[in-house]
Amino acid sequence: MLRAGANQKEDVMIPITFREDLTGCVGIEQEFFLYALHCSSTVSAPTPRSPEFLRRIEDDRWTYELSACQVEVRTAPHRTVSSACSELAAVTVRGSSVAASMECSLVACEYVPDSIPLDVYPSERYHDLAGRLSNQVLLAACQVAGIHVHYGCRDMKHALRVYHVMREYTEVFLRIGDFSSGQRMDRYRRVVPDCLPPVYASVEAFFAAHTVSLRDCHHLIRITAYGTVEVRCFGSTSDMASISSFVHLVQSIGNSVD
Repeated sequence: MLRAGANQKEDVMIPITFREDLTGCVGIEQEFFLYALHCSSTVSAPTPRSPEFLRRIEDDRWTYELSACQVEVRTAPHRTVSSACSELAAVTVRGSSVAASMECSLVACEYVPDSIPLDVYPSERYHDLAGRLSNQVLLAACQVAGIHVHYGCRDMKHALRVYHVMREYTEVFLRIGDFSSGQRMDRYRRVVPDCLPPVYASVEAFFAAHTVSLRDCHHLIRITAYGTVEVRCFGSTSDMASISSFVHLVQSIGNSVD
């Protein structure tokens, strides 16, 4: 656990857990929409049934998002890209089976139309957040889904070096991860106008910018409380070849940093 920089109050701590044994490991998070199915089994529209899905699947690798029409799966850290993608594929198959039992489908797409219901997941945090957003911004937040790739770092100085190299590839990541002709990022920027990852002059400057919680940082690339650099630029897709290429690229860039 790291204490905030010396210029911060003594009672302010930003918990970041680094594990040297996981340096260079990669993990994947993928967000899906839940779609209701007609009797003919054709996809119809997003449906706000994530609480039911999570109760049924009973797997803590699955979790919720702001929109009750979305769920997210998270893999463990993996030394190889192939093993990370294999876990993602396996848990997605299980998730699809549970969704089918609800007469729903898991849809891996990065953007859905304006007709999506605006139900939010029933947590205090998300109810409070939704209450502070305009309907237009809430709609934009509910319309997008992504794939996030984590790269494990050994300590804070290493994380900051990896972060700064990763941010140089932001536009590359956005280009190869775009499956909606820019509509996902248009909506994302409506919610987070300052989403581009900034430069931090030092470790102290990083902590000066993040004095309370790292999970409220929504930059497209960020350092997380888990001791990883997280790349959040890629849109959600069912194409495992694309997902594998995203993870390979992030790991290779991370591995190039001393």
